Amino acid sequence: MPECVTLQPCFRWQPCRGDNYRQGEPGKSVDLAFTARRFRTNEARSTDALGRLEPQRPHPFRKIFRGTHVPAKIVDRFLGTGLFIYVRDLWRENPGTVAKSCNFLRENAKPGDVLIVNYGMEPTYFYTRLPQAMGILRDYPVYERARELGLPEYVFGVDHVRWIVWRSAWETGPGYAINDVIREIVERGGRITSVMEMEETVWENREDIHFHRFSDGSYLFPRTETFPMSRIARVDWQ
Repeated sequence: MPECVTLQPCFRWQPCRGDNYRQGEPGKSVDLAFTARRFRTNEARSTDALGRLEPQRPHPFRKIFRGTHVPAKIVDRFLGTGLFIYVRDLWRENPGTVAKSCNFLRENAKPGDVLIVNYGMEPTYFYTRLPQAMGILRDYPVYERARELGLPEYVFGVDHVRWIVWRSAWETGPGYAINDVIREIVERGGRITSVMEMEETVWENREDIHFHRFSDGSYLFPRTETFPMSRIARVDWQ
């Protein structure tokens, strides 16, 4: 992510279960130092070898604003309250979209139900053990070899999918959009029913304090992007 200053990190991080990360012990840097000195635009853009901004792909829901990237509250800008909030959260639950969707599937899905999920495939499988469809698309280098090995048909498409977990923040992340999924299911005789809406928490317990979501749903730094609700849908086949 582009920044105009280089800073020593204020925390060291260690992996946590699932696809998220939890902060480790405090480092020797002072939270106040990076809070006061860290400035950047709120539009994360990648650059090429010459430092030129690469073109952005349009996103149907994304809203981006530009500005100085400092904590939203004045007190947080000078007192470094992020560390205290983090310590408080060590004794609190902080479920995000992944946890909510997995809990729903554990309560409602049957063993062997096939699932389409457009983000968080690994933690979703870890917590549900449900097989996932559309994992190998036709343009993947391993497609032909996977066919030769006789993998189940659902690996390559929507064959008898039962559930769809669609994260609004990652609309085209896996290489296809929700309209592509809906069209293929309907063409094959499936009927899709929306059964649950969830707040899209995006990164959830992310290690970067600028994007970290705390247990009360708050963020130290202003959210640079907003997204509609994510959804879970059930598919019934004729």
